[in-house]
Amino acid sequence: MLNAKKSLGQHFLTSEKAAKRMVDSTNISPSTTVIEIGPGEGFLTRYILKSEAKRVICIEKDDRIPELLEQRFSDEINSQRLSIVAADFLEYELPKNEYVVIANIPYYITGLIIRKLLESQHLPKQITFLVQKEVAERIVSHEGKENLFSLSVKTTGVPRIVMNVGKRYFSPSPNVDSAIITISDISNDFFVKNNIERKKFFIMLHTAFNQKRKQLRNTLSLQPSSPLSSKRPEDLSLDDWAVVYKQFI
Repeated sequence: MLNAKKSLGQHFLTSEKAAKRMVDSTNISPSTTVIEIGPGEGFLTRYILKSEAKRVICIEKDDRIPELLEQRFSDEINSQRLSIVAADFLEYELPKNEYVVIANIPYYITGLIIRKLLESQHLPKQITFLVQKEVAERIVSHEGKENLFSLSVKTTGVPRIVMNVGKRYFSPSPNVDSAIITISDISNDFFVKNNIERKKFFIMLHTAFNQKRKQLRNTLSLQPSSPLSSKRPEDLSLDDWAVVYKQFI
């Protein structure tokens, strides 16, 4: 096994149950392209290749890994079903055809990766990530309290925690447990149907959450007569924010 690079936040998955669950939780058809971010030694890749995916693309920043994977999966590469791309995913140009994304991603760039995907011109059909458990709980709004991250995701998709994965199932073991999360039903319908401009919407959210303990009548200057003006940002649903947006612009 390769020594994990701390600078890349590498913690290689060792749980077969978790790898299989990630693939089984993803809607993969014979026409689907699967993108895997940071395949490492190919532990998860092997399970992805067992699916009916038309094509699998592995994006790997660690320059030690492409050659290893090319040897390990030579048959799949020769058949052109598998491609290994040596690149930083944050700089990778996403495909225009139908695709899903599966990955055990480094904790420190979880937000950047999700943002790149959900703001892309060509949205993925579904995302399945293995992330820090605390981050997964923030995304689905733990205990019903929304936050800037959860709302950012929910404007474009529906997040769900599939299962928790203990830190002992990684090499090296991280300091915290992880969780498998899926984001499905990905689209820009929320912005379109509510006639919302994305940039202005997020300016509003940032303005409110920068002073999240204050009521909206104070942070967004809503009229006192508004039924939502006495609420705090964490107490509003996505539909509530669509209403607030009309008063904010």
